[in-house]
Parts: sequence; C-alpha cells; structure tokens
Amino acid sequence: MELVKISFGTFSLRATREWQFFPIERFILARHDARVGLLKISPAEDTPPPSPNAADLFRIAEKLIAATPLSAPFDVRNPQSNDPLFGAASYKIRPKQQDFYTRAWFLARDRQVTYATYGCPWATYQSDAAQREIYQCEQMMLSIRHEVT
Repeated sequence: MELVKISFGTFSLRATREWQFFPIERFILARHDARVGLLKISPAEDTPPPSPNAADLFRIAEKLIAATPLSAPFDVRNPQSNDPLFGAASYKIRPKQQDFYTRAWFLARDRQVTYATYGCPWATYQSDAAQREIYQCEQMMLSIRHEVT
C-alpha cells in the first residue's frame, strides 16, 4: 500500500491513492474509492493552550459530530502520552430517523489541533470495507504534520 503526501495549506498528511480530497472553506472532505463512508478533517481555528487537555479535546470533537444527541462513546482510544496527544471514540447517531456510525479523532501536535470525523450508515460500519476505511482514517490522522511557524 503506497502512501502519498497530500498538502493543504499549513498542514499535510499521508494517504493511499484510493482517497479523494475536497477542500471546502475551513475543512476537508475525503472519500475512499469504496464509497462506504465520508471523512471530514477540521484543523482547529485557534491555537490550543500550552497543555491541551484530552477531556476538553474529546468534548470539542463531539460538538463537531452533529447537533443530534450522541450515544455513549464506545471503542474509546485514550491518549497514551502528551506528544502527540491523540484520542478517538465512536458513536451511534440518529439524525432524521436513520442510524449512523461516527468515529471522531483529535490530534494535538506542534501546538496545533486537528479534528476528524468519519461517518457511514450503521448497518455497514462493521463491513471489511468500512473497517479498512476507518483504519486508514486513523493512520491519516496520525500522519498529520503542521508547518511550524
């Protein structure tokens, strides 16, 4: 699986060639060729405090998911260290009477914070294709590098 570097203004990431990226104003949408789900990458607009708190970053990530009530988080990945500060959690959401799977990530590195969410229909999130997409999304998040100014 060959990874390519993709740059978006002040940051870059590594992804496989099967991903297509669509920069839109202050975020980036991405879609894998399998077309199971959709990834949204959102660089934080403000510089984080010197010591970002994982609990605060989780709360901000949850606000980016949806205005609908969220299920209790599951498959939580708590940060193991402060460099980078990386966490993730999954949720079941129900906008417009349809169930969706959503995974949210945050990454705090180089005094920058980036958030991402991946969503797909609930009925498909455990498929091999969706699990590959989710794994690749996490790898993309971990590969993010910001220009240090």
